[in-house]
Amino acid sequence: MRSRTDSFFGKEVRKQEREYRLEQVNLSVSAMGSLNFSVVFILKQYAMEVLANFGQTLLFPFAAAGSLFSAAFALYQARKDGYQRSGVINALVETVAALALTTAVVGGFFAATLFAVLAPWIFFIVSAAKTLYLGISTGYYAVRALLTSEPHEKQKYYDLALGAAMGVAINALATVALGLVMIAGHLPLSILGIIAGSCGALYALYQGLTLKKPGRAALTPLSSTGRFHQGLGTQPQPPLSAAELQLEDSAGFAQPTGTPVNSQEEQVPDENSIPARVPTVTPMPHSLSRM
Repeated sequence: MRSRTDSFFGKEVRKQEREYRLEQVNLSVSAMGSLNFSVVFILKQYAMEVLANFGQTLLFPFAAAGSLFSAAFALYQARKDGYQRSGVINALVETVAALALTTAVVGGFFAATLFAVLAPWIFFIVSAAKTLYLGISTGYYAVRALLTSEPHEKQKYYDLALGAAMGVAINALATVALGLVMIAGHLPLSILGIIAGSCGALYALYQGLTLKKPGRAALTPLSSTGRFHQGLGTQPQPPLSAAELQLEDSAGFAQPTGTPVNSQEEQVPDENSIPARVPTVTPMPHSLSRM
């Protein structure tokens, strides 16, 4: 029966390794998207001609691709967690944002004059909506943490509230930069966008460095925030004696050496938990380079 137990652990470890790699990719895309935001504001202030040419061929298409990847990852997380309400809402927010940003980027290639006016407002509204969404999430998780007495649950909600609060701060700064620089035309304030993008990239890098690698020694499911929570709780048991083995064989079954404390093979996700989004600032469409 040891081989059956080994097979179970091996399957779970491989599953968690896949989740770990996907989370790493998501954080990498988030970090590059935030850096892309900073680069756009740097070029906006110091090299408008470079932004008009280089942005059209690389920066803005990458921004659209990054937003679509974030939406796809949110949909994957919602499906993995059983389409819980909170996960579906998060996936819906990411999908609508990605479609809006992609429309602004693609539209700039076919109707440059029109989207030179519309695109800044589209990106400003998307960034403001994300800030509001993260603000509501921060308040919700903070209240849940205060009302929960169980230490593990309390810490989980505090972590989620902290992640959402970081997103509020970064996206709020990005929203202000979009309004003042891209819409109002105050180029000296481009430093706000540079700071917002840099903070978003650094926070994504921090989350990537603090991800725990899966392993048999500490088998725990990878949560949608990219962190490990309480796992299967397997407790090793002492080997059976010869007499006990003979007794169990005569009864027609054998007890594995490691029995999960929880009788379920897989934990059911907490219906109140939603992915804490990496605070990636809103990317720029190519029509904004003409502002």
